[in-house]
Amino acid sequence: MTPYIVSECSVRSFRFYMNGCLYEGIRYGNKLYRLVKTFGRQEEDSLYTYCCQFMSNASPEHSAAIVTTSRQQYRIWTELRTELPSDVASAVQYA
Repeated sequence: MTPYIVSECSVRSFRFYMNGCLYEGIRYGNKLYRLVKTFGRQEEDSLYTYCCQFMSNASPEHSAAIVTTSRQQYRIWTELRTELPSDVASAVQYA
């Protein structure tokens, strides 16, 4: 399964507090997503590799992810209800 690719201007962003940490999130359609990782525009190959690994490790019932694009960056988001591995979760915290 491949993630949806959408323009960053077509999503609504917000920040949320969960388990003692502040996270960045977006709403796209009827779903809420949390930020997993950000890549610069020159890192397209790394983005593709990371997406493939991330999607292959996702459970089938919670595999929805999207990639947002802007002039400066690519960002990978996963559904808020998806449980992230601890190494990924600690890397996306703001606090």
